[in-house]
Amino acid sequence: MNSGLLLEVGLDLKVSGCHGTILYVDNERVLIGYKSKPDDLYKPYELLQAINEKLITVIDKPYEMRCVVHLKDDEQHECDRRTAYCEKFFEFKTLNPTDGLTQELVDEVYEEIKEDHPVKTSVKTVYKWYKRWLEDGKDMALQVVKSEYSQTEWRFPDSVLEFMDKMISRYYMQLGEPTMAYAHDMFTKAFKRKGKMFKGYDIPSLSTFERRINSWPKYERDLARYGKKFADRENREASKTYNVQNVLDLIECDGLEVNMGLLKEDGTYAGKIGIIAAMDVKTRTCLGYTVVVGEKPKESAAAVIHCLSHSMRIKADPAKYPAGGIGLTYVFDNGPGFRAAMTKKFMNAIGSDVTYCRSGMPEEKPHVERMFDTWRSKFFKGKKGYLHKRDKKKVSDTTIRKAAAITVAEFMVMFEDYIETEYNNTPNRMMNNWTPNEIWAEHARIDEVITLADFGDRTKLRGNAKTLRCNRNHGIPHRGQRFNCDALMKEVNFILGGSEDISYPVDVLIDDFDASAITAVFGQRMIEVPNVKNVPRDTSFSYLKSFERTIDKSKLPKHLTPRQAGNIVKKRRANGTLIEQDTLIIDEEITNNTTKDMEKDIADNTTNITDEERKSTTGFGTRRKKSK
Repeated sequence: MNSGLLLEVGLDLKVSGCHGTILYVDNERVLIGYKSKPDDLYKPYELLQAINEKLITVIDKPYEMRCVVHLKDDEQHECDRRTAYCEKFFEFKTLNPTDGLTQELVDEVYEEIKEDHPVKTSVKTVYKWYKRWLEDGKDMALQVVKSEYSQTEWRFPDSVLEFMDKMISRYYMQLGEPTMAYAHDMFTKAFKRKGKMFKGYDIPSLSTFERRINSWPKYERDLARYGKKFADRENREASKTYNVQNVLDLIECDGLEVNMGLLKEDGTYAGKIGIIAAMDVKTRTCLGYTVVVGEKPKESAAAVIHCLSHSMRIKADPAKYPAGGIGLTYVFDNGPGFRAAMTKKFMNAIGSDVTYCRSGMPEEKPHVERMFDTWRSKFFKGKKGYLHKRDKKKVSDTTIRKAAAITVAEFMVMFEDYIETEYNNTPNRMMNNWTPNEIWAEHARIDEVITLADFGDRTKLRGNAKTLRCNRNHGIPHRGQRFNCDALMKEVNFILGGSEDISYPVDVLIDDFDASAITAVFGQRMIEVPNVKNVPRDTSFSYLKSFERTIDKSKLPKHLTPRQAGNIVKKRRANGTLIEQDTLIIDEEITNNTTKDMEKDIADNTTNITDEERKSTTGFGTRRKKSK
């Protein structure tokens, strides 16, 4: 029997003239799947016996012809390092055919390249590089760039791998989410106890243990460590199952963090840029976006709802920005802002379906990812302060802060103009060189597009939840506006009762694009609280703020600091100049030796007004009696 054959997932077999592939393997069963008939289930020894008797044929994998055309920066860097050692050894071997590689030769090469390549390697590693370099025709890229379809080759026998899998199942694949280091420690102790069984083999390292864990199917790992609900969600595809026919059938949403800092109007640092955007898959139109600026811009639920609300509305200038509406299905990123309860409540009120991408699967929302790439290359590239795309070499916050050169207001004007003027009006090759706005105008019918303006009851659609203090007399202030109504005052005064408190914290729901009212929440009851200024509906807070008078705080007068005051005193005393002390009282200089009678309370020296005097007064003095 061909017991040396390794039965593994992906092995192709020819069974009774049908092409099959092993889908699952363990110690008790092997599952073979076919395209033209139902799956077969074998026991491992039965399958090996059938292969040995030529009843089932193993289909060999085709030989892989590799050619590397493009190298990443880190791959090119590694190629240069290995090539330096191999070329030096080749020259040495040409002059000394019978001599082997020495440590002195490796040290000599290291001294030449250590400024660019500080990592020192061993003789054994260099010889392995050299041998494969010659086999690949002196093409170092073939061994540096890993094949996308290459499988891990294990140097341990099946008995060790099976024991490793057993320990992984016992100590790592548990709902308590034990760490990999803990599981490897337990595996090491168990391996030592099995010394006679594994005599002659070293204990697999932590990195080998990690690679073995990663070789398990992702669904099995997620199922064992996080449960079925998480495993089902993480291992399904998001947008590939949808057949998009019309506008707003499918909306992709994601966040973009940009290595670019912005300044405030006074020149101080405002923070980094984060953008959350929503894109219509049918037209490739950017339906809406939100820009978040801060030291560490967060993908919060408030920012996500702000973006969704922006995408679901008719814009201020429909001629420039016609796209907007509520989609049938939304594909969300797996970030915390998209998974927040506040976001889910907002989407439930809208009534649209929501599906989430799997972690680390950007290809499940490819259209919005492609839009971000376009923004980087067409808009951000070349801007002052932009420090290229985020990659493995993370740019420090200090570097971003020093490079900042554009203010927040300037960026917002430029970015809005780019979306309206360029991006939504640029021909797309995937749409036969039609622009997003042209596709929208061709397929979007105004009478069929539903927006937030079509909802009568807005109380549940205000998705940005906050806790604000409500004054028992004046209502709730927020962003320069005040909201109040009789129902709110009645509820708050009932809660406060006879207490001395003048305010009470109230949970409110806010729509940043509608400052006409907010929603106050008291348990299960929701109260719509209008703006006391009678602001029209769908007037945003930002629009109202734009009418406020702008004040440059840097130019406001400031009082002296103690050090500045001390310097003035020293200067005046040195010059003999009078120091103002007219308003100063020290050691009873003014209050001492005053007339005691005049220090008494005026009530001690006055009498009450009689009724006769009260009747005779006119308000300006006492009415005189007429002389006879």
